[in-house]
Parts: sequence; structure tokens; C-alpha cells
Amino acid sequence: MTAARREDYRKKLLSLAKEAHREAVNLKDEVHHPLGELSGQYSEQHSEQAELGVTVSLLTNEEAISSEIKDALQRIDDGTFGRCMKCQKAITQDRLDAIPYASFCIHCA
Repeated sequence: MTAARREDYRKKLLSLAKEAHREAVNLKDEVHHPLGELSGQYSEQHSEQAELGVTVSLLTNEEAISSEIKDALQRIDDGTFGRCMKCQKAITQDRLDAIPYASFCIHCA
């Protein structure tokens, strides 16, 4: 992989990191926002709890993606970006274009 292509991926990863951070902040606000007055109806309470569960799941996912992006940026710095962490073969450009923080080739994933 050329240095220019690595820098393109670095820019893409930094952009994704900002987006993931923004989304995580918004989701944290939703998680920590107190629930509205409950009318006492079980179905309404259950619905609000289900929504909270979905929001927590989304937040967990955003945090995991942020961690993977951070790791990918470190691999760029280390010179190992674009290589599968399991088999050490090159990760295809198509895969990196779709998931720039991919750490495994399609076969090892």
C-alpha cells in the first residue's frame, strides 16, 4: 500500500472517529436523560425501557467502533495497516474501502 493511500485511509478514519464520537455523545445524552413521567401503564413503561435498551446497545456499538478506529490509526502509525492480524495477508482494498478499520481479511473475519 502506498503512503498516499495510507494517508487517505487516515483521513477517512479520523472523519469516522469524529462521527462516532458525536453519535456516542448524543446517545449518552439519551441514556442519561431522565425518563418522562410514566402514566403507570405497563405497556408505556415497557416501551420506554425497551427504547433505553436499544439506545444502550447503540452506544456500546459506537464505543466499540471508536476503539477499532483508534486501533486502525495505530496500525497506520506502526506500518501494519492493511494486513490481516491473523494470517498477515493483505486485506483487500474493497474491504478497507467498506470498513476502513477492518483488522482481519474476509477469510479470517
